[in-house]
Amino acid sequence: MKRAILCVYYVPDDMEWMLSLHLKQIRKHSPSGTYKIYAAIIKCSSSVNQILNASPDIKVCEVEAENSHPSKQHSMALTQLMDRAFRDGCEVAFTLDVDSFPIRDDWMTSMETKAAERQGVCAVHRKENGDSFLPHPCGAAILSTFVDKYPFEFYPEGIEDKAKHFLSKYNQRPDSGIGLAYVLWENEHSWSEILRSNHVDLHYMIAGIYGDLIFHLGAGSRRPIFFQEMRCNRIIHLIAPLKGKPLLWRLHSLIERGVEGYLVRRNRKIVKSVMRELTNNADAFIESIR
Repeated sequence: MKRAILCVYYVPDDMEWMLSLHLKQIRKHSPSGTYKIYAAIIKCSSSVNQILNASPDIKVCEVEAENSHPSKQHSMALTQLMDRAFRDGCEVAFTLDVDSFPIRDDWMTSMETKAAERQGVCAVHRKENGDSFLPHPCGAAILSTFVDKYPFEFYPEGIEDKAKHFLSKYNQRPDSGIGLAYVLWENEHSWSEILRSNHVDLHYMIAGIYGDLIFHLGAGSRRPIFFQEMRCNRIIHLIAPLKGKPLLWRLHSLIERGVEGYLVRRNRKIVKSVMRELTNNADAFIESIR
């Protein structure tokens, strides 16, 4: 089976070590010569650019992905990579984030089998983050046969209006992968879900292992604050009645910013600790939480 691994690389200088680990783990756990990494570069240093372009297992592709919304930009690039890979004759496209990577030698065959059992799609489902119907591209396998029947974009323009009923029914917020979610729902299909399987949780989202197949740091190049922890925060619930009140909305805003700031500071400490463990001995760290 001709395989593509689709990766959109937004790599700030302080995350170059993560890219190195990501590539190392892909190569360690994937059969040599059976795949090609289709890469889109959004941001990276000139040295990283040279490394990516010089790697024989990586095909750097030009994409048009100008968008100020990070998820939309990532999804625009990912859609173009997928289309390119299938035009090149690939039969399956795996998707990974720059801060996610496989942790088992059979990850490809396992995800291919799971995808074949469910209409051609296998993907991470982050229920812990409040997602109710969202195959997430931090770890997915999509068969070409599915895309032949149901062409889609990962985050199509205007999806918020087009999929209003779907989003309302599942109380699902738009994010990377929402276009795939919508085409599955529209055609009355599901997908093979890979759920969080950690035996040790340092945080409900950070350092996630999914289906004992994929590791996802979950806060690689983004601000470490997550949708669900704000939505479920007790203080946020208590101050909700103040939001629409004259004069009191300022107090609501002040408290809300304070809660968010606290969560960001707490999460940054967790992320730094995880990064330190991954840098020292990634395999040992993953074994300690899987």
